[in-house]
Amino acid sequence: MATAPKTVVETAGAVMALSPSEILIGDRLGAFHPDKAQALGQLMAEDGQIVPIIVRASGPRAAAPWTLIAGHHRLEGARMVGLAVIDAIAVEDGANALQIEAMENAARPSRSPLERASFVRAIASAAEARLKEQHGDLSPEQIAIRARWDAMKAKAPGVERDDDLDDAEADYTADILSGVYGWQESVAEALGMTSRTVRRDIALHRALIAPFPDLWRGLATHPTVGENASALRAIAEIGDLSDRKALIESLVETTDMTLAEAMDGLGLSKPKGGAAPTGATKFMNNTTSNLNRLSAGDQARIAPEIVKTLKPSALLALRAALDARIAEEGLDAPRAPAPAPVEEKPVPAVAIRASVKPDHIACLECGEKLTMLKRHLSTHHQLTAEAYLAKWQLPLDYPMVAPNKAEERRQLAKKIGLAGKGGDA
Repeated sequence: MATAPKTVVETAGAVMALSPSEILIGDRLGAFHPDKAQALGQLMAEDGQIVPIIVRASGPRAAAPWTLIAGHHRLEGARMVGLAVIDAIAVEDGANALQIEAMENAARPSRSPLERASFVRAIASAAEARLKEQHGDLSPEQIAIRARWDAMKAKAPGVERDDDLDDAEADYTADILSGVYGWQESVAEALGMTSRTVRRDIALHRALIAPFPDLWRGLATHPTVGENASALRAIAEIGDLSDRKALIESLVETTDMTLAEAMDGLGLSKPKGGAAPTGATKFMNNTTSNLNRLSAGDQARIAPEIVKTLKPSALLALRAALDARIAEEGLDAPRAPAPAPVEEKPVPAVAIRASVKPDHIACLECGEKLTMLKRHLSTHHQLTAEAYLAKWQLPLDYPMVAPNKAEERRQLAKKIGLAGKGGDA
């Protein structure tokens, strides 16, 4: 019996432009993820459709002339963003239709960590170029993120810590992707492109791909290291560039060699922590790593909470460690500082429950009614949106734009998007 791909080639005609409303969706093999569909729809709206969906002719009594075989998320994504047409290839009905759907799901590529890092960097670079051409207004937060990244890039190599560079570039990249594609957090999460996940990709790209354009693909296909994200991060942590290159060359040339063997052969120290940490060691490593990411001010604010979580038997050890560190740093601080005065809880100018109306949002600082809140907070109260949410203990999805205004902007964006894609139909 012919394979599904061969069947597609033999029975398919030219790529057709179909209306999404002409296609039925029957029982599916795979799960449906709305956020993933939304993300794919926005990608198609911006960049065009690359892979056609696969359909078959429906029966004479069907509600629509075509029935979907493969491409559920692409079809639903096109509907979500209001695309007028979607590219499709028709195949003959029969037992092979189910096989085609199964093979598309089974054959969907799972990128290695380095391939994904290269993919994310390429998308971000293209998005950055497009954003520069749009000349749109930038929010104060976007301006600050850009300024921070531009300033850090301008410094000489080695001046900024790699971790700080990774954080700044990750924030910048995630902001670019959100600005170009209009991704919300849930949609970015569905594609694995949040600031948190992008940071990992950026760190790998900076350490293993950008410096070694002729080597990284060999490392990506190494039998034991290429798919091991922990091993790749261990290589990325080697500070000396020549040592890192020698290690990668050794692994690429000898594919049956483990990372530990390659490092021993070059006289390099073992990866930080040796074997993968487990149990209490893993938790302690995570705790210290997370604390290192906080600013001095954030560490000071969380210090009382850290003390509260410690068991009584650990308190004396903590005090001894603090006394030793204070003496080492030459800090003139009392052993037992007086507790900070309890701040009175602020009273909003408008009841929080009554602050959001269809046509306006009332500022909790002053009570003024606005359609867009963020700029008002910045210019009149010197507050970022994040600081405002934290001060008034508001949920993360608290709106900064009045609901009716937000809907008006969405409808306008949809119309502009449809007008831009009409020529490709």
